[in-house]
Amino acid sequence: MKMASLSPPVAVPLSSKLTTVFPQVVENHPRRWISYALLVILVGLFAWAMAGFHQPANSGVDQNGYMTTARMLVEHHRLYFTPHNPYQFVGHMMIQTPDGRIYAKYPPGMGVLGALAWMIGGGSWAIYLVDPVCTARPCFLRCWAFGTCWPGGKRAESGEA
Repeated sequence: MKMASLSPPVAVPLSSKLTTVFPQVVENHPRRWISYALLVILVGLFAWAMAGFHQPANSGVDQNGYMTTARMLVEHHRLYFTPHNPYQFVGHMMIQTPDGRIYAKYPPGMGVLGALAWMIGGGSWAIYLVDPVCTARPCFLRCWAFGTCWPGGKRAESGEA
């Protein structure tokens, strides 16, 4: 049986001028700031609406583990606590290790964000702002990315697109 020989790939020279998919219209309108102001206002209204939308607390076994983690980080500077006596209440969403430490069953990421909000905001009320900020931030970044990457945006004007 005869084997076919494969030749190495040949380099194809690229043209010096890159072609664009969309036509680029360079606009430097003096009232362009209005669209950015509207974007900030819309994202702010969305964050305000998300902050005002409260669901009633679940009365089940979930004791708001994220807030427990945030409170333990702010008050005790650690992710766990050790009960004072064996009869101290520990919720079902907590995990006890063999050495007696009790951790929340959730990963610490959201608790760390809650603790940062608590320390920056100056009170436990600031934990409730973590969810609206984490929801509005990607919306704002997505709108910013579309505004700068789409033809006519900042990157398109500078020739980076």
